[in-house]
Amino acid sequence: MKKLQFYTTGDIVLQRNQKDESGKETDGGELVITSGSSIDQVIIPAGTPGIVIGLKGSNAMLVRFEPGEGKYLVFGDPKNRKGAYQLIPEGDKGGKKYVTYAGKKYSLSGTSEYVSLTFKMKRLNKFRKDERVVKGMKL
Repeated sequence: MKKLQFYTTGDIVLQRNQKDESGKETDGGELVITSGSSIDQVIIPAGTPGIVIGLKGSNAMLVRFEPGEGKYLVFGDPKNRKGAYQLIPEGDKGGKKYVTYAGKKYSLSGTSEYVSLTFKMKRLNKFRKDERVVKGMKL
């Protein structure tokens, strides 16, 4: 598996909501209250090449799409379909499935949890024929 180049069959969108700190300050005699949030997204488009960096159990593998500490996703064959390696969420929180990527928890958006891996396959047919015509033996 570590010698195969894998590709995603669909878009994987990891999303993480972050709340920014609220603040109160005075500006020209007026009280200004700020609060907000931001979204951290990681998008792995369909067809992105990935490599296997390790195995997890007997039917799952760790696949890396970019360099960096903890930047990998787990793909496996949860239904033992003999080779259909699909993205495996770590858990379910509030109806959203999530994974850990680069040490942070991200929820899976859209159909990300149904994305699987594929690889390109070449078929080489080598046929070799050695032929000799035997003339027989005489006394």
